[in-house]
Amino acid sequence: MWVDVTRNLASVLGGEIFGALLHTPSYTSILRKGGLRAPFRNIGSLPASFHDTWRVYAALIVAKVQQAGSLAEDTVKAKVISGPLTLYRAMDSHSSRPDENDLRRDTSYFGDWWFEEALLEECRTHCKGMEALRRKNPLLTNMAEGQCVRVLLRRKLAISKDWSKVGALRKLVLHASDRIPVITGIGLPMGMYSEDGRHKAMLEKAAFPRKEVGKPDALLPVASQMLPGGVEQIWIPFTPNREISLWAPPGGFGPYARLGS
Repeated sequence: MWVDVTRNLASVLGGEIFGALLHTPSYTSILRKGGLRAPFRNIGSLPASFHDTWRVYAALIVAKVQQAGSLAEDTVKAKVISGPLTLYRAMDSHSSRPDENDLRRDTSYFGDWWFEEALLEECRTHCKGMEALRRKNPLLTNMAEGQCVRVLLRRKLAISKDWSKVGALRKLVLHASDRIPVITGIGLPMGMYSEDGRHKAMLEKAAFPRKEVGKPDALLPVASQMLPGGVEQIWIPFTPNREISLWAPPGGFGPYARLGS
């Protein structure tokens, strides 16, 4: 399956020049490595070196996705998505920090994993209903709408707690004329904490043991819980170079948040 995805991604990347990415330095640098020169335009016949270059980079990109182990293999596809479309990505907080470089890019980027606005709206609709029920029966739940949305997003996208605090969402708007290459797939279930996160937590508990003797360890049941996943996720190898805004409920995704517009 991954061999097919690699071949299809190479075909997608080598099939056209994506105008929405012509201001993304990491993308245009690969166009140059493939033998093209600015101004970059779609022409009738692209050189063999162009296709050869994208076969190499497609293999690197797909290996990165496969290594993450986050997508159900039989659902993974390489394709082109078109605007108008709004995408979101979970991040730790409103305080953005530069993302690390990786082997596919010469510059930092906005992160790979995104999801469509329809999922966010589905969560907001559900949580607005829960909030209405909570006002009638305060014993039903103690979660405000903002916290409810964060919990649903974490469960549906299977975002382990040590991967992201889901303190805000990055928002990327694709215009009607935009086309970008992506890899999509259905997210697999993940632990409440990743394997690395569980290991780190156990080391911390070993260094700072509980003083209460005879009480059960509260960490293990939480660490062993699973986040179901099961919704489509979008992996973007090259992000259009444009303003990426942030979205969060007023007051954030915490227990006292209320949803904004």
